[in-house]
Amino acid sequence: MPRLVHVRALTAGRLARLGLLARFSTLSVIAFLVIGVVVARMLEGQIRHRALDDAAGSAALVARFGIQPQLSSTDLERGLAPEAVASIDQLLAAGYSGGELRSLTVFNADGRIVYATEHRLIGRRWALSAADARRMVTTTSAHVVDGAIVGDVPLILDAIALASVATGAPVMVHTNAAFKTGLTALSELTSRGVDPTRIVIAHAGDSNDMDYLREIGDSGAVLGLDRFNIPSFNSDEHRIDTLCKLLDEGYIDRIHLAHDAASFNDFMQHNPPFAEANPNYTHIHYNVLPKLRERGVTEEQIDEMLVTNARRFLAPDDV
Repeated sequence: MPRLVHVRALTAGRLARLGLLARFSTLSVIAFLVIGVVVARMLEGQIRHRALDDAAGSAALVARFGIQPQLSSTDLERGLAPEAVASIDQLLAAGYSGGELRSLTVFNADGRIVYATEHRLIGRRWALSAADARRMVTTTSAHVVDGAIVGDVPLILDAIALASVATGAPVMVHTNAAFKTGLTALSELTSRGVDPTRIVIAHAGDSNDMDYLREIGDSGAVLGLDRFNIPSFNSDEHRIDTLCKLLDEGYIDRIHLAHDAASFNDFMQHNPPFAEANPNYTHIHYNVLPKLRERGVTEEQIDEMLVTNARRFLAPDDV
């Protein structure tokens, strides 16, 4: 007899042997449990919506009375000078928002980002609908995004997961370490059947939060320590300290070292936060590895991180 049928039969048999009062009590307890779960979920949803409404109101106030007075029409058309960016940074750092502000992005009617708490976004284009563009000509608008997986992203995740499960192809996910989105990406992909050992959480090395990195590593996923020589995200000194801690704790088989380099990075050009960034293809070998050796990291460990782990990730059957 299948297990589920067996359990149902066993339960039905036990209920049949109970008296009427006992059966009523048992079913009442089950009903109350179900009602409790439903009510809890309803309350959770109401609290969430109320929190988002409050956040939206706060965002509108910050936009209208905090940010807008700092911007002129010239700023919106041509972009902010470094001094203006620093001024808004100081305003937000002083607690003007009145609470925890995860991120702020300001863009003009053309969709060009003129300010963002994540400075690397400044100068990029934001896709605006025609209606949004018209509305922004005469009004200041503020929207709150709560970090949920929205829009076309669930469909994209479905496609990625289907391809990975069907073919065994590995998955690299670009993440925001400050907001710990690596855990969100990991949860979304593994819930769709992707083997966590086939997932690399790119940009995990931007974080020095060991609890965050351990949670990723303990799942079996790979930690992408991949932005050396981009100090605006995390300094090499801190990256090396964190890497050595991970090695001491036994995560060596789940570490990828890389530069996140390209022959040309458009968003880094004439962008003050990236004035010191130089993610070239030789930095790890010429600058990072010597410092690791000084810290006692062996050649075998270096080979495992640079060669064996990459081979295992790309061609696991050959390792």
